[in-house]
Amino acid sequence: MFVPLLVTDFIKRASKHYPRKVGIVDGKRRITYSEFGERVNRLSNALVSLGIQKGDKVAVVDTNSHRYLEQYYGIPQIGAILLPINIRLTAKDILYILSDSEAKCLLLNEDLANLVDKSQLRYLDRLVLMRDGLPKGDLDIKGPEYEEILDRIRGAKVLYVDETSIRVQGKKYWIWAFTTPTETFVVIRKSRGMKVLMEILTRRFTGIIVCDGWKPYAKFTNHIQRCWAHLLRESEYLAEKIAEAAPLDKALRRLYRKLNDALESDPPPETRRQLWYMARAALRRWIRREYASEKVEKFIGKISNGFEYWFTFVLRSDVEPTNNRAERALREHVVQRKIIGTLRNEKGTSIHERIMTVLTTWAQQGLNSFQMLRSKLSG
Repeated sequence: MFVPLLVTDFIKRASKHYPRKVGIVDGKRRITYSEFGERVNRLSNALVSLGIQKGDKVAVVDTNSHRYLEQYYGIPQIGAILLPINIRLTAKDILYILSDSEAKCLLLNEDLANLVDKSQLRYLDRLVLMRDGLPKGDLDIKGPEYEEILDRIRGAKVLYVDETSIRVQGKKYWIWAFTTPTETFVVIRKSRGMKVLMEILTRRFTGIIVCDGWKPYAKFTNHIQRCWAHLLRESEYLAEKIAEAAPLDKALRRLYRKLNDALESDPPPETRRQLWYMARAALRRWIRREYASEKVEKFIGKISNGFEYWFTFVLRSDVEPTNNRAERALREHVVQRKIIGTLRNEKGTSIHERIMTVLTTWAQQGLNSFQMLRSKLSG
């Protein structure tokens, strides 16, 4: 029988048979085979989340360390090509290799950053600066401006979006929150439709949107993760009212728990793909059943219409299965809406957008809002 010999088989075997045995010694650091396997999988999943695909070249400029060993397994594991670059080469030679190889991503040790002229690397899709411990240099980081936050939102690989109503001069408007783990961008518009997505994100947006089932999102992009929190709330409501919906609610919750339990260990991409196939098959079986209740049939229709969007989080480790981030970003606005009732005019609306954007983002980044405001006003 022909059995291919793959580099990744070594770490899989060691992790399975000797999980607690120390396999990596790097200075004072000791890493077991199990821990090493987990780190390799995290690296693989991180590269996939950055858009690295099979056949892409990933260049590495790094010193001899446990990190380099992880790259030797983590990069080939997703079918990408490892391109190690000798750190004793000149900056000119390194630039030539990066250009000639058409590397899509560069993993660069922070201590060796002087070997690479970042201004000449515009053709690279991704530059990842690797470091141990806290970032070096000036830690007195200034707060981002409104336009800078918008630029980062437009370039986000994963974006959580939600909207809720708000009144301006007594008329119904919509307040939108576009959020990531490190920034939130707020706008208020008359529209709840796709033109807001086009205005804020533009046609160049290539990331994944985590959202509810509101139709404009699917019209804007097919890179979506539908919110499981919304789905399970609706299934629970139906199960309480209609007996026929109870088994469906239990099955959805069982599937959701099973997936989250399996993903807790951050499995490698191939395992994630198997889970994805399993989940789709399980959900499809429930969609194909016949239901007597019109309300249950309508609910099944919603699930079916979003079928391609329920399991993006299974394939991508950086995607969450719910839209809770965006919902949390809107909570403060909901509270303010109850207090103030309505915004008075367009100027006040614009001020509200900007202030809430920077205050929320500063809070996410652990910055002191009072000090940041004082700094901006005094500057």
